[in-house]
Amino acid sequence: MKIKLRLQSEDPDEFELDLMECFSSVPVIIGDKMFLRTYTTVLDTLDSTYNQLPETLKKMLDQHQTRSFYLKSSLLTITGLTAYSIDIGFNKSKDAFRAAKIFDAFNKERGYTMILCNCFFPSGSMVIYFQALGDIFLEFDLEDVFFLKDSKDFYKISDLEYKERDKINNQDYNEITAIIRGKK
Repeated sequence: MKIKLRLQSEDPDEFELDLMECFSSVPVIIGDKMFLRTYTTVLDTLDSTYNQLPETLKKMLDQHQTRSFYLKSSLLTITGLTAYSIDIGFNKSKDAFRAAKIFDAFNKERGYTMILCNCFFPSGSMVIYFQALGDIFLEFDLEDVFFLKDSKDFYKISDLEYKERDKINNQDYNEITAIIRGKK
C-alpha cells in the first residue's frame, strides 16, 4: 500500500523527519521543487500527520506504543522552494560540492529547515538548508515501515551476532572508560 503524507511545513523548527542516520540520493531540483530519495529514515509523527495515516499503520503504532517509525525507503518532495543550499562533503574543504539558489519569493523573516544526512554518491556527509512556502510530502510503501525492535531483522543480524556485537561494544566501552579514568 502506497502512502503519501503531507508533513508539517509551517514551522521549520518542527520538522518531523529525522534524517541524521539516513542515507540519501543527491537532491533533484526542478523549478521550485526538490526531490530526495531517503533510506532508513525516522518519522516522528505530529498530530496533523498522524491523522493522515491509514488505520493499518495506526494499529501498528499502537502495538509498538510509539508515534515514531523507520522507513526503509521513502521519497521526500518539497514544493514552493524559496531558497536552498546543498553541501556534499562539507566536512572536507577539498573536493566539496556546493549548490545554492535564492528565489524571488524568499522571505528573510521566515526561518529555514536543515537536513543533515549521508549521501550515497558522491559518498560523504550532506547538509541541505531550505526554505519553502509550499508543501512537504513524504511517500513510502507500508511494507517499508519498521520499528526499532525490528532493526535486527532489517539489518539481517542473527540473535547470536547481535549478542556478540553488544558484548564487544560493552567491552570496548569499559576499556575506553578505564583508560579515560586513568585505571589502565
